[in-house]
Amino acid sequence: MPEPDSSPSSFTRFRALLALLITLLIGAVVIIAVTWWVVGSAPRSQAVAARDGVTVREFAQLPDEDAYPAALAIAPDGTVYTGSYETGALWSISPDGAVREIADSRSRIGSVTGLDVAPDGALYILDRIAALESKGAIVWRYQAGELNSVVRIPADPSVGLRLPDDIAVDSAGQIYISDRDPPRVWRYSSEGRNPGVFWRPSAELSAAPTGLAYDAGRNAVLISDSAQDAVYRVPASASDLAKAVDATETLFSDEARQGYGFDGIDVTPAGEIYLALLAWNRAARLERGELQMLARDFRGASDLVYDAARSRLIVTNWNQFSLGFGTRPQLPFALDAVEFAETP
Repeated sequence: MPEPDSSPSSFTRFRALLALLITLLIGAVVIIAVTWWVVGSAPRSQAVAARDGVTVREFAQLPDEDAYPAALAIAPDGTVYTGSYETGALWSISPDGAVREIADSRSRIGSVTGLDVAPDGALYILDRIAALESKGAIVWRYQAGELNSVVRIPADPSVGLRLPDDIAVDSAGQIYISDRDPPRVWRYSSEGRNPGVFWRPSAELSAAPTGLAYDAGRNAVLISDSAQDAVYRVPASASDLAKAVDATETLFSDEARQGYGFDGIDVTPAGEIYLALLAWNRAARLERGELQMLARDFRGASDLVYDAARSRLIVTNWNQFSLGFGTRPQLPFALDAVEFAETP
């Protein structure tokens, strides 16, 4: 009589594989659920100083449970502006932390991802229309109590924006917008016309231009690159893309690729450069080509601005994990002030 086949049948192997896959899936769901619960129930953290001569305090609390402040701008008089990535609401904050919502912003703006104050005092708002979706963008201008659209940009990789991130305005009123897909920086006239690609990385570089700031002292645009852990300076006088690329200076590049998640960037009248490290939840200063950590443990350090009159930084707590995964944010939403014992 022949020996029975000792190898398992195809059906048996399939059942074993299916059982393994189900077990792995259940394990993954449990891990995600536990992570969701732990993050959602964690106590509200507070940023702290990371070096001597620096203090951190809460500057202003924002209303609503969906404020999600991703961007900042500051006016010459010290008025700080921020806006909701989720609802489009805009807030004006006095130097002593009093918060006022800007009328009609919540009903007209979809998702605030970038802000800048132009030389004429107007606030420019980069609106990505819908949080966490690619629908192009609208640039708004707010001045003297009036909110007006400047230009609507389609979600078209050839002529528009896929992942708009930040906005800057130079001394001539030209508007710069960073886009991470594909990586480039667009430039528009002050009226929102004549769009063209102002800057893009070299072909061999996998970049992600994220934060923008205008350096008036050097008439240049500063660009933070979250993919390369780099900071670039590009002359605003560059008349075309080729000249802008050729004239690009790399002010910082960490070849170790520590994943800082460079996001917001600002520059002082004296040329000091500050960076928000979203992945590390820190604020840092660029000193002679080195990154000096100033404060840590923010709840989403996506942007910062320097208040020269008061020798301080204002930093966001975006709480982006809660936005992306549906956990309860660490309320109330707030902005923090990083203050210096001596002027940097």
